[in-house]
Amino acid sequence: MKILITLISLLISGLVQASCWEEIYSDQRTDIYIDACSIAQSGAQKKAWFRHVYAATEKLDYYPHKEYDEIKFLTYFNCASRTSANVQIINYGPEPDNEVVSTWSVNPKLASYNEVVPDTFGEIQLEAACKKNGK
Repeated sequence: MKILITLISLLISGLVQASCWEEIYSDQRTDIYIDACSIAQSGAQKKAWFRHVYAATEKLDYYPHKEYDEIKFLTYFNCASRTSANVQIINYGPEPDNEVVSTWSVNPKLASYNEVVPDTFGEIQLEAACKKNGK
C-alpha cells in the first residue's frame, strides 16, 4: 500500500509544473521575469511566459478601466528572424487580492508576428528566451 501511495504521489507531482521565475530586467518602475521552466520549442518558434511587475498601478485602456500592477504574457518567438507574437495576456489587480482583471488570447497559428524593436522590453524578452535551451 505504501508503494502504491508513493507511486501515485510521484505521478501527481510530475504532472504539476511549478513556475521558475528569473529576473531578466529591473528598474524603478518595472521588474521583468521569465519563467525558465516554461521555455519550450514549438516548431520553428520558442515560447515562454513572462511576468511584468509594476511599482505603480496602471489602468486598463478600455472600460471598466480596472487597475492592475502585474501582467503575464505567453510569447512566441522566431529567434532567427527576431520576431515575436504575444498569444496570451493576463492582467492582475494590486495586492492583496491579485485578482485577474483582464485576459486576452489568440491561437498561435493566427498570431501576427512583428519584428522586435531594438532597446525595448521585447528585445530583452527575445534575448532571454532565445539564449536559453527549451524543453
